[in-house]
Amino acid sequence: MVGRRSFLSGAGGVVVGGFMNQTAAFSEDQDAVPEIPWGYTELDVEEARKRGQQCYYSSNCASGVFQSLISMLRETLGEPYTSIPLDLYDFGGGGIAGWGTLCGTLNSANGVITLVAGPSSAPALVNELMGWYTGQAFPTDASNAYGENGDFYHETTMTGVSLPSSVSISPLCHVSVSKWCESSGFASASDERKERCARLTGDVAAKTAELLNAFHNDTFTASYQHSSETISCLTCHTAGESFESGNMTMGKMNCISCHAPHDEIVAVEDAEPVSFELHGNFPNPFNPSTTIEFTVTKTETLTLEIYNILGQNVRTLLHRSVNAGNHRVVWDGRDDTGLEVGPGMYIARLVAGENSATNSMLMLK
Repeated sequence: MVGRRSFLSGAGGVVVGGFMNQTAAFSEDQDAVPEIPWGYTELDVEEARKRGQQCYYSSNCASGVFQSLISMLRETLGEPYTSIPLDLYDFGGGGIAGWGTLCGTLNSANGVITLVAGPSSAPALVNELMGWYTGQAFPTDASNAYGENGDFYHETTMTGVSLPSSVSISPLCHVSVSKWCESSGFASASDERKERCARLTGDVAAKTAELLNAFHNDTFTASYQHSSETISCLTCHTAGESFESGNMTMGKMNCISCHAPHDEIVAVEDAEPVSFELHGNFPNPFNPSTTIEFTVTKTETLTLEIYNILGQNVRTLLHRSVNAGNHRVVWDGRDDTGLEVGPGMYIARLVAGENSATNSMLMLK
């Protein structure tokens, strides 16, 4: 009879021995596949943009970027790029198999960056690409110009049309698409949305080529910086050991792409606030963000909105139930689509039940 302990020790010897033999065999064959980073030659940025848009329609957003860049490297360098299946990133479409998570273009672009730059240098380039994506209006002017002039390789019903652009403030597929649909008024299954993502695919392929060219020529300099709102969030919401202090998450994404800014309750001496009031904002003038203070006398649903001087709604900062007391909310100088608004005077309007208050002195410089 073989006991459990003797079986495990015996089996362990067989398994470990077999694994070591496989490892040795693998080591002997390592030379067949060169270690990364692989070779690189400067790529044509605009060719990458055109191929990306074209490849989107033959595959999807993730494969579109991958095929655009790898096909160019195949043509100029051959191996080892000719050994990589061009459909390797087909799974990444729609934010990974349609799950709406990381945009497929970023998924595959970061894979190409790692092949070219290697594990030690890739993170800086990846960080730059991710940051650029979150603040870039898509489609870019360059892609819209190609589409409008019929210069893309793949023609669609949207050829000859300049599409609306929007900023996602997020690397997530569902946020990027949702914000564009909300901004443009087109549904997610529309030809307009498909062409928007095709042009975005070309834009990301072009930006990746631009970053890799700079890295190859030793001219790459990281320029992405977190927004003031993200920095403010990360002072609490970061990796740490105190849940009570906000150490419940980690990451670099701008929290307000999904979450409304916290309203900070300011300590007051009176048990009950005596008036409903919208106070001044600070700093004022401001750039890029300002803090708006207000007081409510009872717990109720309120709306705090920003208007331009033409009376057009620019941003809804709050629309929810708020407890009685003094509160602060940060406006980051962006509209509801995530685009930065222009310099000028803006109006804050607070409404709660039958009460309303206005502050028309928000000066964005």
